[in-house]
Amino acid sequence: MEWLPRKIILLMVTAAFVALNSSLSPSTAEMAGSSAGAHQQSSTTQPDENFEIHSSAQQETAAQRAVNGSYNDHSEQDEKNCRAETASDNRSRSTRIEPQSSEINHIEESSSAAWNSWWEFDILQQSKEDLVDIIEQLFAHYKFCEKFDIPDTTLRNFIVAVQEHMPDNPYHNFHHVASVVHFSFLTLSVCDGADRYLTDRDVFIVLFSALIHDLNHPGNDNAFEVKSQSQLALKYNNVSVLENYSIDSAFELMDEDMALNVFQNFVGDDLEYIKNSVRDAVLYTDMSKHFELLNKVGHLADKVPVNRTMIEEDEAARQLLIKFIVHVSDISNPGLPFELHSPWSHRISDEFSQQVNKERQRGLEVTAMMDGMDNEFTKASAQVGFIRTFALPCFEIMALLFPGTSSILKDCVHNANIWQGIVDHLSI
Repeated sequence: MEWLPRKIILLMVTAAFVALNSSLSPSTAEMAGSSAGAHQQSSTTQPDENFEIHSSAQQETAAQRAVNGSYNDHSEQDEKNCRAETASDNRSRSTRIEPQSSEINHIEESSSAAWNSWWEFDILQQSKEDLVDIIEQLFAHYKFCEKFDIPDTTLRNFIVAVQEHMPDNPYHNFHHVASVVHFSFLTLSVCDGADRYLTDRDVFIVLFSALIHDLNHPGNDNAFEVKSQSQLALKYNNVSVLENYSIDSAFELMDEDMALNVFQNFVGDDLEYIKNSVRDAVLYTDMSKHFELLNKVGHLADKVPVNRTMIEEDEAARQLLIKFIVHVSDISNPGLPFELHSPWSHRISDEFSQQVNKERQRGLEVTAMMDGMDNEFTKASAQVGFIRTFALPCFEIMALLFPGTSSILKDCVHNANIWQGIVDHLSI
């Protein structure tokens, strides 16, 4: 990108930072999307019943089918039937989850209620210890320890190690990690979900990548590392700094302690495939790759109904789905019901404010999109911009590829309308 003007480069770096999730001002979001060839909506969100969802360039056909099919015509009874369906799997995989329709308010000891609940499960209300149990059960559902000869204690030890290496940042903390793993799991396991296209090994890669994707996250973005000329930025040559750091941190944990080495019984081509796939999946949580990934997945979505056999036999297509699932799960909270989404938006705003304070203390240029997050208008505007530019196009494609996830699209539209209503109210 050497030939691009400095302002454009800064805008694209800003877009990359949105991996911190759910806070981008509308003007910056639109310019970032435009620079990547994204098709933007008008500046005013319409009411739910009239909301016209647009996708990025080359995605509009797929997006409209998602809206007209899975979204508008997806009745509550259809969703109940979908939830009740027990999908049989031709590849000797354990029975898929039948998500519970009732909200889970607490974790009962020795109960699987936490991890097989539907999208409404409130991760933020759980303790770190409970989250370790939940993540372990999510992996156990697919019987990975049995299939890949992973000692049960090793898997649990590694999950605990991830928990211990996640700082208590307002947003990028172990609760965020658990939310990404949980969302990935549901995307895989709902009826008509993603696991029907993937091998057992691929499903393992999705959940493992979600688990490690923000390991040792310092609570600031890649741009902060670059402009502060940190050791990490120097080590990774200013490229996907934090993503590379998380990957290397996870691999180092396993290399240094056999009791944590989840990969210990993978060998040869299997080990190479898994490590390379995990690395690619985590690197694609860098928002600088967002539009590239969305464009590629959109071409796949335009072929709906997707031929399952075609994807199963196409390693590149499966790799694309792996990256897409992990990436969408990383930015998934706008697709939660508003009462669950809203606390995450406040957390990311707090983390932005902390970075701005560090920048001022060090005499660095302040990241404009993070400044002023104590102002409700700025905060709400940022949510509208992020949802329109990044979240909605992803959920449109998700609903098309995996119809069991279509309720996420509906909640995302609803959330955009709520934030737009706040913006409109505060503009009066």
